[in-house]
Amino acid sequence: MALVVGASEDMYPVVAFSKSQFSVRTRGANAIKTPMKKPMQITESAYKQIMTNKGVPSRAAAKWEGLITLNNVAELSGREGTYPYVAFDVAGHPLQKNKYIPIPSDVATRIFPKLYEDAKENPSKYGLKLDDPDEGTRARHQARLDIFTWTPANCAREDADGKSKPCVISPPLNQWVQCPTAQQIPNLGKEMAADAPATASKKATKLTGKRKHNSVELPDGIEESNEKLPSMVSRVVTLDTKGAPYKIVEHNGVVMVTVFKSSPSVQEASSSRQKIAPQVPVDEEEAMDEEEEEDADEDED
Repeated sequence: MALVVGASEDMYPVVAFSKSQFSVRTRGANAIKTPMKKPMQITESAYKQIMTNKGVPSRAAAKWEGLITLNNVAELSGREGTYPYVAFDVAGHPLQKNKYIPIPSDVATRIFPKLYEDAKENPSKYGLKLDDPDEGTRARHQARLDIFTWTPANCAREDADGKSKPCVISPPLNQWVQCPTAQQIPNLGKEMAADAPATASKKATKLTGKRKHNSVELPDGIEESNEKLPSMVSRVVTLDTKGAPYKIVEHNGVVMVTVFKSSPSVQEASSSRQKIAPQVPVDEEEAMDEEEEEDADEDED
């Protein structure tokens, strides 16, 4: 299958597929079945909420509420069938309005039916002229409404077993013209994720051999030794258990210290740091085993 690369300056609108972008207008036959009226104007933060950190559309339908209308959706066609795309005019990023984004099927199947029923019952609310005297006008507006009858079965290809499998349109398969690198539109979702400051939840609190010396922020109660260490030792940290029973577990290269609650009398009995875990009642041992299993499960996740 030959890949066609365009040379025209008028490549827009484009769709992203794999690591490339393709024009929907320059393949000899227009790929736009039902055109979009106008991209929706939104802010950067609104755009970011519907994009994952990898810059691909989120499959969480709740994040798309209010961002899909009869005006900013187009339906494209290919060998596989038809597929709905959405576009946004993002503040400060004028090129983004030329980029058509495939609406995840999970999102479409949740949002489309509600929009369709409401627009069908209240066409004037959505600016639809379904009863216009002009036949061409009626047809165009009906086509815009019909986009929202789309289901994943409308775009599918056969797998190796000959079964029909829902998919998105493949521009290379349909010989859509590839957009030259110089004219490709930046992946704004991925750029915003890369520029976002690290949040407190992402700061490392586990000590692993993969971390550089002194690069891990230590939780409260843990101190790092300032003494000169032998060459084979990277760091030494201490934890004051205040006399409470504790248990040390190593799992997948991570050392976990579990400190259990103890009565005031136990805490008063010991004013120095514990180097050997004290004997604990049977019920506390069981609790430690449960904590160990839970911590192991979290690490596996």
